Amino acid sequence: MSTPSVFGVFPDMFLDFLENSLEHTPELASHIHKPAFERFVKLGFPTRKNEEWKYTNTKQLAQIPFKQPEGSDDPDVSLITPLLRDNEINIVFIDGHLSSAYSSLVGLQSGIVIKDMQAAFSQHGSDIISLLEAKEAVPGDGANPFQYLNAAFFKSGVYIEIAKSAVISEPVHIINITTGTEQAPTVVFPRIIVKAGVSSSVKIIESYTGKGKYLVSTSSDFILEENSHVEHLRIQNDDKESFHFGQGKAVLKANATFKSLNVCLGAALHRVDFDTKLAGSGSHLEVNGFYNADGARHVDNHTSIDHAFPNATSSQLYKGIIGGTARAVFNGKVLVRQDAQQTSAFQLNKNLLLSSEAEIDTKPELQIDADDVKCSHGAAVGQLNVDEIFYLQSRGIKHDEAVHILSRAFADEVLETNPILAAKDRIHGLVHGSLKW
Repeated sequence: MSTPSVFGVFPDMFLDFLENSLEHTPELASHIHKPAFERFVKLGFPTRKNEEWKYTNTKQLAQIPFKQPEGSDDPDVSLITPLLRDNEINIVFIDGHLSSAYSSLVGLQSGIVIKDMQAAFSQHGSDIISLLEAKEAVPGDGANPFQYLNAAFFKSGVYIEIAKSAVISEPVHIINITTGTEQAPTVVFPRIIVKAGVSSSVKIIESYTGKGKYLVSTSSDFILEENSHVEHLRIQNDDKESFHFGQGKAVLKANATFKSLNVCLGAALHRVDFDTKLAGSGSHLEVNGFYNADGARHVDNHTSIDHAFPNATSSQLYKGIIGGTARAVFNGKVLVRQDAQQTSAFQLNKNLLLSSEAEIDTKPELQIDADDVKCSHGAAVGQLNVDEIFYLQSRGIKHDEAVHILSRAFADEVLETNPILAAKDRIHGLVHGSLKW
């Protein structure tokens, strides 16, 4: 194999891994890794000539010599222990490798199967391949190149299956910790597959954090069978020198419910694409998010909601706070197909600019091909009310603290939609702390 020029300097490592995977997991490599790699080579890194990426420049990534890290026997405990909870099922990945020392995978209640992706493949290989090959799980030509990057090179990950009618009481917390340096930047490809059986219920938390310079290209797939219920919380709190590209997909069958909150707090360059399909009547979707950015950081959120069946509902609220010279992007698409009559869909994006140099590009989109629907969408951009700041200052509160108080109030509206109540204080603490720039 020869290195495609579009990759800059780091594809040699990718090619070595691809050849290695052909030997160790030939079926997975032939069905998933190789086709995804070929698609990524064809697409290359996205450029601003691509309409979906015109506000987000990834050119710098092709010039950084990222390497996949080796497993560490001496991880930075200070990054790990603050994230662990006794009342959660902790699944810890350190630099892309599952840590059995910090993961709680024994003594699980009946009805849930959790396996490292490699181990799961040996027992559920055909099921995993069919999920990853399915149109709902892997996008088609012209989709996000980082989806193919992850599919081509994920070494590890987690496969979670909830049995029919099982109700999992403890949240499943998937923790991804990545480390790297300026001299040795790293890249990891976390992969998560969650399959919720008929009439089952589960809570899933994804956490991303780390230290130093690294790239995270992650992918999460949620398959919800009939009448299942999934509550989802995604926390991106990576180092501000890092790069984070996330892709998520959720497919809801009849009467399934998926509630999600996506919180974006870290990374120098961040983008998350979350695509959902309401593939059954009576399904219900809530996809909300909060993001902030300071300095010269860049944060980009793209969402897509596909109403493919009638009598389904969706709601979406994204809010952002941007300061310094930072830039934020929000693009939300809602498609109501011709047969999706009696659809109810709501979408709103609100943004708060804390400086004259901060920038937001927001584009809510609504395409309706049915005629019996109730749909709305909107966007708003504004600044803090100077009278409110003056009022707080007149009560002895300093200017910066007044800005912080009002920013917290702005954020709390969407933070209150967090579906996992056990993580409520955690989320409020992280977000409120991140607003003190």
